[in-house]
Amino acid sequence: MVISILTRMYLATVVRRAFDVGIAKPPENYDEIRAQVDVQENLVYPSVETDNIFDLYKPKNATGMEPVIIWVHGGAFVGGDKADITEYSVLLAQRGFVVANMNYQRAPKQTTPVKLYKLESFTRTYHPIAICTTLNMDKVFYAGDSAGAHIVSQFVLIQNDLAYSEKVGIKPVMAPNTIARSRIIQWSV
Repeated sequence: MVISILTRMYLATVVRRAFDVGIAKPPENYDEIRAQVDVQENLVYPSVETDNIFDLYKPKNATGMEPVIIWVHGGAFVGGDKADITEYSVLLAQRGFVVANMNYQRAPKQTTPVKLYKLESFTRTYHPIAICTTLNMDKVFYAGDSAGAHIVSQFVLIQNDLAYSEKVGIKPVMAPNTIARSRIIQWSV
C-alpha cells in the first residue's frame, strides 16, 4: 500500500514537471495584441479546496455583449496551470471574447469529482460577478485543453442530463440553453 501511494506521488510529480514548460508560444506581434486586452490576474473564487484562483481577460473596448469563455487548463489532472494558456487567452480576448481561465486542485491531492465541484463553485461565483460587471452570461462557452476538456465535458453533461447529474451527485447550476454550442473559430495571427 505504501509503495503504491509513493509510486502514484512519484508519477504525478514526473508528469507535473513535464507541464512546467508551458504549451503556448506567443506570436511575434504578441505585445501589440496584449496591449488591446485588460487582464486581471489571480482573482479568488470561493471553494473549500485550494488553488481557487482565476484570471480574467477582456478586450479593452468591451461593451458587455462579448461572449464569455470559461476555460479549464489541461495537464493530465496532475500538472498544468492557468498560466499555461495566458497567450491563448489574450488572443481570444483580442478577438472579442471575455475569457475566465481558472485553476483547480490537481491530483494526487484531489481526485474526481473534486475538479467538477471546483468548476461548479467557480460557475456559481462567476455568474453573479459577471452580471454585476456587465458581462454577457446569456451564452457561455465552456472550454478546456486536455484534462480541462474532460472536466468541462463532464460538467456540461451534468447541466444537460439530470440522470447523469444524479449519478455523480452534482446538481446543475446553469440552464442548458445558456451554454453555447460548439463552433469552429479560424483566424490567422
